[in-house]
Amino acid sequence: MTYDPLNSHHNLPDIKSHLIQSLLQRAKSAKSKNITVGHIYDIATENDGYPVLIASLAVVLILPVGALPGVPAIVGIVMSVLYLGIIVSSQSANLPKSISNIKVKPKIILKVCNFLNQCLKRVNEYSKENRLQSFNGAFSSRIVAALGLIFSIATILIGFIPFVPTLLMIPILLFSLGGILKDGLFTFMGYIFVSIVLTSAALAFV
Repeated sequence: MTYDPLNSHHNLPDIKSHLIQSLLQRAKSAKSKNITVGHIYDIATENDGYPVLIASLAVVLILPVGALPGVPAIVGIVMSVLYLGIIVSSQSANLPKSISNIKVKPKIILKVCNFLNQCLKRVNEYSKENRLQSFNGAFSSRIVAALGLIFSIATILIGFIPFVPTLLMIPILLFSLGGILKDGLFTFMGYIFVSIVLTSAALAFV
């Protein structure tokens, strides 16, 4: 049975087991012992798992591993491609080869999936499907994708500044949770956090 993160709610599957198993299968079929960014991207896009992949990428930058040099830029590029594909309604967007071939340590994947899996299980207790449904509608989804693209590009450009990636990823994580759980309240909270980030940035330049 194929896991569809866009249609799951109260019976949340174990994201760690699904993702790791799929990644290992993909790496084996590619006759490679290494898991690459390209493997992760292909698995998510083939299973229509954009929200889960975007949430996972956001978690990478929220966790300490996101402070490693170059990680914010790599995550920002992958997110930009994902959001651009959503905006133009295309599933054929490809990652640059230099990014696609980057190797990812299995322990990092385990750590991210564990964190995201725990986060989803915790928030699922308080979520309600189709709440504030308009915030997960087609128009709102376009706005979310545009904001996600802007924040992704910002992560590429200024992600080296301490704590900036975390601030940029929190609203993206909230938007993703809104899509995964089909709960517009999380999307609404994402909009609120975006306004806080933008207001803080404006005040910093005044």
